[in-house]
Amino acid sequence: MKTSEQRLRFSHTAIALAVLGTIGYAQAQEAAAPQSWVSIGGTYVNGDPADHARWSVYNGMREDSGYGILDFLYRNRDPAAGLWTSIEGRNLFLDNREVNFTARKPGDWKIVADYGEIIRSSP
Repeated sequence: MKTSEQRLRFSHTAIALAVLGTIGYAQAQEAAAPQSWVSIGGTYVNGDPADHARWSVYNGMREDSGYGILDFLYRNRDPAAGLWTSIEGRNLFLDNREVNFTARKPGDWKIVADYGEIIRSSP
C-alpha cells in the first residue's frame, strides 16, 4: 500500500507578490499630503522630416532643432478653510501647451479654468 504526503508549497513569485502588495498598500495609506513638482528638460529632433512627419503632427516639433520642455504641478490644501487649490502646466515651451487651474471646497463649490493650445501640421 502506497501513501502519499502532500505539502502546501508556495512559489517564490507568489510570496514576492504578496509582500509587494502589502508594501504598496501601506505606502498608499501614508501619502496623504499634497505633492507639488516641477519638471524641466529638453530634447533635440533631427533626421529626415519625412521620417518623423506623423510623429510631429500634433506636437510642433517639425524642424531639426532643440526644444525645451517645462511641466509643473502645484497643489495646496488648507485644512482650516477646507480649500483645495491646484495649478498644472504641461508642455509650456511647445506649441501644444496646457494650463489648468482648480480651486474647490469639497462638498460646497468648485472653480475650474483651462487653457490649451493644439496645432495640427500637415505631414
